[in-house]
Amino acid sequence: MSFQFKQFTIEDGQCAMKIGTDGCLLGAWADVANAENILDIGTGSGIVAIMLAQRSNSIIDAVEIDNSAYNQSCENFSKSPWAERLNVFNISIQEYVKSSNKKYDLIVSCPPYFLNSMKAADKKRNLARHTDSLTFEELLFCSLKLLKPDGKFCVMIPFDLNKLFCNKALIEGYHVSKFTDVIPKAGKAPLRILLQMERAKKSIINDSITILDEEGKLYTDEYKKLTGEFYINF
Repeated sequence: MSFQFKQFTIEDGQCAMKIGTDGCLLGAWADVANAENILDIGTGSGIVAIMLAQRSNSIIDAVEIDNSAYNQSCENFSKSPWAERLNVFNISIQEYVKSSNKKYDLIVSCPPYFLNSMKAADKKRNLARHTDSLTFEELLFCSLKLLKPDGKFCVMIPFDLNKLFCNKALIEGYHVSKFTDVIPKAGKAPLRILLQMERAKKSIINDSITILDEEGKLYTDEYKKLTGEFYINF
């Protein structure tokens, strides 16, 4: 399917995980200030990397283990206005960390969500959605190895895995510096959380964002403000 944004178009027909609000939120929320080099782990269609390219002057690398998603991101990168700053590698992050000496100011990822849930029949969707191919420990270890000393690691994960993920992050050497609860509809409990992690322990900034109004029909003003430079209708 083709998605038209204000400055670029994304195709996701070859990707197991389709474009949704998760990637768009991460791409609009992650702190790109002073970031010369950015890494997107598990880029899929490339939506997050392209959004970060629009928001910055950074060189952006991405890794994608699935062949079809890799080909899709190559196509989307090449057709974007920032193609010369976007690179994608068809490799797992575990292998990339062994072969790359590059260090990044910002690393982003929408990691596999499900630890022990029932798996769908689609093997590619399983690969994208479960932690079998990339555990939280591996994600945290690899990102920390590739991050500059003062760099930031930003992720979007399910709200109910927040405590588990943060505990594992602390063991690896991360401290949460910012988190945003993502509420799907006004009056409901958070379903996702955006986390920013750094090596240094700092005062934590915490807030929330609600995507839809109480009726679930209209986007809230705060969501429009965050993503307004991307969505055509905002």
